[in-house]
Amino acid sequence: MATSENDIVLDFFSGSGTTAAVAHKMNRQYIACEQINHQVELNVRRLKAIIDGDKGGISKEVNWRGGGSFVYLELKRYNQLFIDEIEKA
Repeated sequence: MATSENDIVLDFFSGSGTTAAVAHKMNRQYIACEQINHQVELNVRRLKAIIDGDKGGISKEVNWRGGGSFVYLELKRYNQLFIDEIEKA
C-alpha cells in the first residue's frame, strides 16, 4: 500500500517472512532481519518456494509465476552469544 515498484522495504523483525515474501512478489527490494535460527530457516525456505513459483498469498492478485533471487547472510559468529540468550528468553 505504501511502496512503489523498486522501493526498498526493511523488515527489522522478519518473523515468518511475510513482508519479504510480499515484497519479492511485488518487485520490491527488501532487507529482512531475524535473529532466531528456526525463524531464519523458515524465511529461507519460504523465499526459495516463492522463487520456485509459490501460489499462496497475493500470487493470484499480482500474477506471480516465480523467479528472482535473494542473498542470505549471517552476523559474525561472536553474535552467537546474543542469539543463544534471545532463544533462552
